[in-house]
Amino acid sequence: MRVLLLADEPALVTTISDLLIRNGYTVEAARDTESGLHAAAERRFDAIVLGAPELHPDLRRQAVRTPIVMLGDKPFDPEALLARLKALPAETFEYDGVTIDFRRAEVRRDGRAVTLAGKELQLLRYLIDNRERIVPREELMRKVWEYASDTASRTIDTHVAWLRQKLEDTTQPPRHIQTIRGKGYRFTAR
Repeated sequence: MRVLLLADEPALVTTISDLLIRNGYTVEAARDTESGLHAAAERRFDAIVLGAPELHPDLRRQAVRTPIVMLGDKPFDPEALLARLKALPAETFEYDGVTIDFRRAEVRRDGRAVTLAGKELQLLRYLIDNRERIVPREELMRKVWEYASDTASRTIDTHVAWLRQKLEDTTQPPRHIQTIRGKGYRFTAR
């Protein structure tokens, strides 16, 4: 997920950038109004973290439609910021040499195109949107396949195996799409 960070305090920019990068986000920081507004208008981001609330009207006047997460006047809560960003659906996402553009249904690994079937892409998106959380198999059946949660199927396991073959360097043990025995699957960008 690509994030534009607009804040004028250098210490805040460093703290938030480090936090977001550690959690798998690609961050571009702007410390002044002009460069921040220019970046927001010219480049595509999945979210804007705004440490300077006075810029919000300027962003909207420029017709920037990127979701905005405002830090507010109080000291920011890292967990709350991450939760708010994770609640936004990712349109692009990058991790470990893999670049995904969900809008265009394009996936690249180390610069080369990777072909994913429709359900593979839907499964990957759901896992990424719920990253760092164990997603139960029943939830995947309901949300991705739209089956009753009590339907027994090896479909999920098969699709996860295909994703690992296409996107992971090694599948033993899987680094990014992890099986949590008896509970489900977890995606981690680390």
